[in-house]
Amino acid sequence: LGLSQVGCGTRTPAEHVAEAKNLIAKGELNSASIELTNALQQDANSLEARWLLGQVSLDLGDGARAEKEIRRAIELGDAPGSAQLSLVKSIALQGELQRVLAETHLIEDGASTADHAAILGIRAQAYAERREFEEASDTLDEALELDAKSVPALVGKALMHALQRDYDGAREWVGKALEVDASSPESWSLLGQIELEQGKAEEAETAFSKAIEKRAYSGLELAKRALARVQLGKLAAAAADIAILKIAGLAAHPDVNYVAGVSY
Repeated sequence: LGLSQVGCGTRTPAEHVAEAKNLIAKGELNSASIELTNALQQDANSLEARWLLGQVSLDLGDGARAEKEIRRAIELGDAPGSAQLSLVKSIALQGELQRVLAETHLIEDGASTADHAAILGIRAQAYAERREFEEASDTLDEALELDAKSVPALVGKALMHALQRDYDGAREWVGKALEVDASSPESWSLLGQIELEQGKAEEAETAFSKAIEKRAYSGLELAKRALARVQLGKLAAAAADIAILKIAGLAAHPDVNYVAGVSY
């Protein structure tokens, strides 16, 4: 039995939270999630446990649960200004572009300058995905005026250029994002997409592998890496990526099915 399963009935909520923090520090996010859930079963109004569970859920790629826990934390007294960025990230993770725009229409009082810029960066990414490039550009300019090193804003710039097939511009901006934060999975993922669209399968595989390495969950970068691997003739490795996605519950996702079909 793991630590999270031993003595659950005897630990106090504070002890569960303390153990969750230790597990988070070690990168054991699934076990941390269990500890925080146990804490909330005993004390549903624990602000700290709610907030931490929201952050862990974000890191595990569960946008719906992250949103639920972050909203509950705000209800329990967390400052909306300090919570807004995490809330926006949770909605973006669910792919709901219109809700991202609605949630970022106003920036909450108390948001730090860095958070303000990041929120605008994510808002601009939503505009870009909707092909509303003028709005995206204006929003990104505002974000980068606030914080020239905002990774979401730099990624937004790269995304906007990539969607307009300006791959040189996209590569320049994603390079700037990686200079600021070489561990950004969003930056590596976008670089992989740029390389893949330009027919550079080997470079795409490398970039997607970096994105996968930096994430704590199995995301669609695996499907994109599998597609690059198919193009490289690495069919067994592509099949392994597809198998991981199916185990992760993404067997019905159209991107996964598409890549599996190409592989066959």
